[in-house]
Amino acid sequence: LTLAGKDSIEAIGVQTKFNISRRLFCDSGRIAIQDSSAANEAFTYDWHLGDGTRSVLPNPTHLYNRPGQYAIQLVATTTSGCTDSSEIDTVHVVERPAISIG
Repeated sequence: LTLAGKDSIEAIGVQTKFNISRRLFCDSGRIAIQDSSAANEAFTYDWHLGDGTRSVLPNPTHLYNRPGQYAIQLVATTTSGCTDSSEIDTVHVVERPAISIG
């Protein structure tokens, strides 16, 4: 593709990216999500936290209060309607083993 002339073209969009504070807990645990998405216009957040809970905050925290595996996904939508999504490896909440001595 060849472009000629002195006008510029601006691509509009968003690229989602994020990290979580921890991935493994015993019995329950609270994660903190740190967004590092990039966009050249305003966008909204739609976090799917893997247990049926959603958030629209930029950097949410969430408590998982029962054992399970929870995939976290971010869907971002710009004011122009462009979308991108990312899913992070699963958060694991394992049940503490019962130990009896005697």
